[in-house]
Amino acid sequence: MRLQQMPMTTYPKPPFPKQTQKQPGRIAEMDPPPDHGEESYRGTGRLTGLVALITGADSGIGRAVAIAFACEGADVAILYLSETDDATETTQLVRAAERKSLALMGDIAYPEHCCRLTAGAVAKPGRIDILVSNAARQVTFEDLDEISDEEWRRTFAVNIDAMFWLVKAAVPQMASGGPIIKTTSINADK
Repeated sequence: MRLQQMPMTTYPKPPFPKQTQKQPGRIAEMDPPPDHGEESYRGTGRLTGLVALITGADSGIGRAVAIAFACEGADVAILYLSETDDATETTQLVRAAERKSLALMGDIAYPEHCCRLTAGAVAKPGRIDILVSNAARQVTFEDLDEISDEEWRRTFAVNIDAMFWLVKAAVPQMASGGPIIKTTSINADK
């Protein structure tokens, strides 16, 4: 079955219900359900024959990137923390676009996992052409005193350190030398 690529005609409008999930969140519990481009993205084949490794591709921006890259012709390796149901669904969406997909679970807050996940992604297709470092940790607090040292370190390990570890592991596998893409949330502006 080919992924439908038809524009959506209606989108949910604010105000939206407050989301009350513990991290990591699950797509099935979101209200309204997010639009990752499953039906609206139209590919043009710009990435045909390439292999992309995308962290945090089980949901959110990562899932949208995985779907878009698949519609553009790329095979996609999906790295995710623990949301197996969401990662499986993303894999199915990539395959519906008639591209290969591989889902690998692991915590990128640890350098050994970054190396293992990158090696696992390379093992099947034999290379990586594009690295998208998308996975991130975001927890909000009212006061600075609420942020524990452990929370601080975990946030940096996922959002900053992991990018270095992933690039270090992926670049030797990237014959073209890139591209390497880092995403961030709107909170980077705050």
